[in-house]
Formats: sequence, structure tokens, C-alpha cells
Amino acid sequence: MFRLRQLASAQLLQNAQQEVQEQLHAASILPSVVQLWDFQLQQTCCMATAKPAPKVPSLHERRVANYEYCKAREIWRRKVGKLRMQWLKEYKDRFAAKQQEAESVKQQVKQLRELQNAAKQTDETRDTLDRQLRDAERAYEMAMIRCAAAVRQEFRQRTLEQYQEGRRGELLEASRHWIPAEQLEARIAAALDNPTHF
Repeated sequence: MFRLRQLASAQLLQNAQQEVQEQLHAASILPSVVQLWDFQLQQTCCMATAKPAPKVPSLHERRVANYEYCKAREIWRRKVGKLRMQWLKEYKDRFAAKQQEAESVKQQVKQLRELQNAAKQTDETRDTLDRQLRDAERAYEMAMIRCAAAVRQEFRQRTLEQYQEGRRGELLEASRHWIPAEQLEARIAAALDNPTHF
């Protein structure tokens, strides 16, 4: 069990050293800083490793390594600061562009709503005019029907009047041959005395 812990600790130490070396190499820090970090890592994990403790760097070496590390860190912080300023500017530009785009979309939506309202009012006006036109057409048709009915009624009335006048004329013509009231009884008695067979 103890041996497994030692192997696991050694593996962790080796991975940590490798990561630190990669990071420091990426930041272009001198090997003395790497040695200092190796020393510090080995000091913290020297119980878990089977390796003998390395030589302790002198105070001067540690100060030089620390100075170089601080110098490299300051360069790195300046680069990151510039990148942050650049990212902030890009973010603000993107945000402003999005706001401008949102404003233009909002304006387009407003114009579209106005057009829809105008179209709706136009449709309502058109519907009102269509309704009024249909009502006028219906009223015209009803007036034409009434007019035609009145013409037919007048024609019938005239025809009836002409027929009645014609009949009156016929009756007047026929009434010439009628028997007057003074001669009526004498004619009835004469007809009874002389019957005519048809």
C-alpha cells in the first residue's frame, strides 16, 4: 500500500513538473526559474519520492530566479492586459452592433406594423365601401323590381280600363236595340202571345 502511494505521488510530481516546465517554457522563462520550481516541488513531495533531495540553490540564485520570474510575469500581465483591452473593445463594438441591429429590427417591425394597420384600415374602408356598394346595388335592384311591378300594374290597369271602355262601348251599342222601359210590358205580353220556338 505504501509503495502504491509512493508511485502515485511520484507520478503526480512528475506530471506537475512537466506542466510547470511547459508553462514556463511557453512564457520563455530561464532554466534557473525551472530549477527553483523543481526544487520547491521536490521539497513538498520529497517524502513520496525515492530520489535523493537535490542541491538547494543559493540565496543569490533564488533571487535572480525570482527576479526573472517577476519580469516574465510582468511581461505576461502586460500582454494579457492588452488582450483584455482589445477584447473589451471588440465586445463593446459587438454589443453596439447588436444594439444597432436590434434598433433597426425594431424600426422595421414598427414600419411593418404601421403598414399592417394601414392595410387593415384600407381593408376596413374597402369592406365598408363594398358593403355600401352592395346595399346600393340591392336598393337599385329593389327599385327596378318595384318599377317593373309598377309598370306591369299600370299596363294591367290601362288594359283593364281599355277593356272596360270597349265593353261599355259594346253595351252602349247593344243598348240601342234594347227595349225601353215604357214598352217593356207590352213586349212581354206580345212575346207571351206569340211564342217563338228555337
